[in-house]
Amino acid sequence: MNGQKLYSCIVLSGGMSRRMGQDKGSMIIQDKPMILHILERLNYKINDATIVLNDTERIANYQS
Repeated sequence: MNGQKLYSCIVLSGGMSRRMGQDKGSMIIQDKPMILHILERLNYKINDATIVLNDTERIANYQS
């Protein structure tokens, strides 16, 4: 592994969004879903990400 540290990440996206009124992770900000902004910022530091959701119907929103 060339001495490189590899990290995994868990992104918690299972809230009810009661105050926001919509799923924050799939909310579009600057033409991209918020969850994509988060994963792009972490990309150079992690090799694996797990997204925790509270509803199986939301899975399609997060699959690439």
